[in-house]
Amino acid sequence: MSTHILLAVLVSCASAVGGCRDAVDSTRVPPVTSTPTALDSAAGRALRAADEQFVQRFPVEAPRVVAAGVPAPGQALIGRNRDWGDLYAARFQMGTGSALRTTLVLDARAEAARAFAGVEIGFRDMAPSGRLQARVPAPIAMGQTMRDADVASGAAFFLGDACAGLLSLAVAPQGPTLVPSARQSQVHALAARSAAWLALQAQLL
Repeated sequence: MSTHILLAVLVSCASAVGGCRDAVDSTRVPPVTSTPTALDSAAGRALRAADEQFVQRFPVEAPRVVAAGVPAPGQALIGRNRDWGDLYAARFQMGTGSALRTTLVLDARAEAARAFAGVEIGFRDMAPSGRLQARVPAPIAMGQTMRDADVASGAAFFLGDACAGLLSLAVAPQGPTLVPSARQSQVHALAARSAAWLALQAQLL
């Protein structure tokens, strides 16, 4: 899949969960108060169907595959962010979206709630422009900053994974009781805002 196609897919995905297609397509930054629409979206249903098929075909392997994307109890960070003790880059939260999708199908509610928290925290330090957090610990960075292209690429990977998870949650039967609608709406709006920012970075991808 080309970079431009990938970008178009994830922007469409984020705008669907955020109810901000016009804002994203016109590259205007949507307000954080945006509310989700299209909760019965074809994309969400298609993802749910694919995930159900995956779990049916690989009932033993499925939980193992997504285990790394489920934060430990009482935590929200995974991967390098967890190892380094803070949200250094949203990119390192990639996997929480796919974990959310699979745990919803498995009806593993505690794990699904933690996976959502893992998606949510990826937006914690997002700039007003929609730029996602991207840095590394000072001893590793050695005085160097991340290139704009690396920041955009990391955001694309995280958003693609996160938005798919949000779409699946939106159509999941247990979604409304698993995560309060107001909390979902806030993350939907943040995803749409970040996708709008990412659309402006297409030349870097």
